[in-house]
Amino acid sequence: GDSEEISEAPIKHQVKPEPSLTTTTIATAPITIPYASRTEGVTKRLDSTNTESVISNESESPS
Repeated sequence: GDSEEISEAPIKHQVKPEPSLTTTTIATAPITIPYASRTEGVTKRLDSTNTESVISNESESPS
């Protein structure tokens, strides 16, 4: 019921705004890899994106 809807929403949100991540994942790894592995890769890439954002913010600030 509600639980399913709640968990579905964030998934759609993550997939839609990051088409480049999906493309990169496919280009980096063969499409034959299991779905679970692809999900792991996406999660790791999300982490990398967050890290990059922090680095970018630091670069913007004058040292």
